[in-house]
Amino acid sequence: FITNTFIRQLRELDLSFNFIEFIHQNDFRNLNSLESLYLSNNPIKSFARSSFSSSKLSYLGLNSLFLDHNFTLDMNDFSVNLISLDLSNNNLNQIRFRQLRKLTSLKLNNIKSTNISFHLQNFLTPILEYIDLSNFNISFNRNLQFVFSKMERLQYLVMANVNL
Repeated sequence: FITNTFIRQLRELDLSFNFIEFIHQNDFRNLNSLESLYLSNNPIKSFARSSFSSSKLSYLGLNSLFLDHNFTLDMNDFSVNLISLDLSNNNLNQIRFRQLRKLTSLKLNNIKSTNISFHLQNFLTPILEYIDLSNFNISFNRNLQFVFSKMERLQYLVMANVNL
């Protein structure tokens, strides 16, 4: 995908609106300095296993993808260095998440799903500082209340148009 030696030092790459359907395992392997990747508004059908796992990627914009309602996003294949993740405006069936220890910003607004709220407490980590859950189908149960109570660094919580 990207092999040119002149752009190996790229720190930010915006590939939004490019009709990208597949992310292959080696597509970004030569971009060792890549910190921010914007893939919004692409009809992505799949991510190859470990597409971004060894990168320095700290921001990943996966908002407004044209995802099938059965699409499952496996975050175990993404960089542990992620600080900010935007999954807003998607139709996700399931998100598999390992704890991303450095994640401080999470945008899940306008997620169109009924299954995700069940797994929400699995990735609301104590170091999150910014969370946007606007227009999110959320079930606010005791487990979720407990998780929020442990989030000592939380500074911004957006929950507009959420049925609590």
